[in-house]
Amino acid sequence: MRKIGIFLALLAFILFLFLGFQVAKLFAAPGEIQSGDLPSQDEVAQSNILLVHVDQLDRENPVLVSLWVIFSYRADPVSLTFLPIYPTGKEGETDQAALFTLSSDKKISPNFFERLQNQYNLQWSHLIIIDDAGA
Repeated sequence: MRKIGIFLALLAFILFLFLGFQVAKLFAAPGEIQSGDLPSQDEVAQSNILLVHVDQLDRENPVLVSLWVIFSYRADPVSLTFLPIYPTGKEGETDQAALFTLSSDKKISPNFFERLQNQYNLQWSHLIIIDDAGA
């Protein structure tokens, strides 16, 4: 009698296991791959863009108006995050603006970049310079 009970319980377990797998297949969308794998680094790559806003690019000494860092995440969905760097209202910001110089061939001084990297610990892969007309 005891052997029959164990056999029936085992049979019921196998039956419900099979039915559970069949029901699970109904909830998975066709062609959808279910995996615990994390996305590769290429899929979630990030690029940082430094956006420098000056008053007039055609002036001999353009004045720094604002600085922004744009974080671009190439994931799904793609996202852009804008972070204002200058002005923030903190003391010592005038030093940052005083270090800003733009050469005649529109290159920013290396001292300005070094100060930015040391002060904010940021790296960027692209640089955009715009003036009031472009903004």
